[in-house]
Amino acid sequence: MMKLLADTAELFAPNSRIRVLRSLIHREELRVSRPLRSALPFLGLSICVGALTVMLALYTPCYELTVDGSQVGPVRNHKMVAQTVEEVEGQVSNILGKDYTLDVQMDYHLTIAAKDDLLSYSRLSDELYRTVPDIKEAYVLTVDGVYLGAAGDQAVLDGALSNIQKQYVTENTKDVYFANEARITRKYIPTSEAFSEGTQLVQAMTQTVTAETMYEVKPGDTASSVAAVHGMTKADLFSRNPSIAGSDALTAGQVIKVQKIVPRLSVCTVEHTSYTRSLASPMKEVKNNTMYQGDTKILLQGLEGKEQVQANVTHFNGEAYYEDVLSQKVVAEPTETVMAVGTKERPAYYSTGAIQWPCSGNITSPFGYRNIFGGSSFHSGIDIANSYGTSIQAADSGVVTYVGYKGTYGNLIIIDHGNGWETYYAHCAQTLVSEGEGVSKGSQIATMGASGRATGNHCHFEFHIGGTAVNPQQYLP
Repeated sequence: MMKLLADTAELFAPNSRIRVLRSLIHREELRVSRPLRSALPFLGLSICVGALTVMLALYTPCYELTVDGSQVGPVRNHKMVAQTVEEVEGQVSNILGKDYTLDVQMDYHLTIAAKDDLLSYSRLSDELYRTVPDIKEAYVLTVDGVYLGAAGDQAVLDGALSNIQKQYVTENTKDVYFANEARITRKYIPTSEAFSEGTQLVQAMTQTVTAETMYEVKPGDTASSVAAVHGMTKADLFSRNPSIAGSDALTAGQVIKVQKIVPRLSVCTVEHTSYTRSLASPMKEVKNNTMYQGDTKILLQGLEGKEQVQANVTHFNGEAYYEDVLSQKVVAEPTETVMAVGTKERPAYYSTGAIQWPCSGNITSPFGYRNIFGGSSFHSGIDIANSYGTSIQAADSGVVTYVGYKGTYGNLIIIDHGNGWETYYAHCAQTLVSEGEGVSKGSQIATMGASGRATGNHCHFEFHIGGTAVNPQQYLP
């Protein structure tokens, strides 16, 4: 064969060097081709093993599950199906409130399927739930864990929630959100349970409930007033706030817990607002040694200023409760107010601005109209009864303007407290002060008796403001 090849080369190329070269090249080709032919079986086996490895990575032996003759999908094994059946039966029993057993025919057929196609617990559970005629799929709405209703379409619940928020949204609203946890969950419910309409859901969410909230104490607030405003008793207020228990006094700025009637689902909105507010006139105090300590007098009244405010205000169910100031710009500066402040020592008989009980005893006749001595008359004070000789004290500091016997009053003392206030002490057994004398609050001025027109030992006590008798009990502690 080598000779034949060589002869052929000679026919086409008489040059001997070319003939030798071509002969050598052909020999090399023959040398290379033999190992390629011997490697072909190995290459084929490698390709088969690789393909099998890829297939085993993506596919797995499993079972095709059919339920009541309907193909459901591939499952890994019988155990996984049995566990899912047990879980579904337990859940259905809870939904229906009675024991329930799935009444289905399950068949398995050995097959190979992609691992990604195997039914998960949740997918298989859904398939099994659909075989139960006594339950149906629903979207359930809860607020703070409380069930409010269900619908077959989530859009019904979303629409109801949106309608709740729309009530509080304005053109200035920057953000809106619920203060409670409103949650929509896909569940199964008894078939007998009717779905809720949108209006029913809105009514359920706007139903009022009593909730706990925080309150910042304002000047003048007391435990009694705060409790009354929030529909609480003082005992309930104290139980929620042990730190203030036992006292009616509150401090402005103090934050306490109160109850409030609010919708079951509350809405918070953030509104951008711009407004002008007043700036207080700065106060300059000037000492005055001709005025008593505690007395003041405005010498020059300043003017308030104005500033422009940009703020985001957070509202709770439409009621503003928090302001985040973004910017402030003064548009009119305030002017100074000058006030004289007294430095002169106050005399002991100078009024304190509050009255106390003039004596101990029981009130036998209150302020106002009464029937006595066979007719109806207006009683301009209160009668405080006790034993003869009981001490009577000045209800407040002041100057005695009258001491003497005065008709039906009997022995009477009148004290002027220098602020438009006067107090009367009648039916005294003995008077212990003189006209023009300064008396201090709580000092003894007389003893109790029954002088004048009286049916027994008592002190007739009157309180006058601006020359008019008022009910003392409204001012006594």
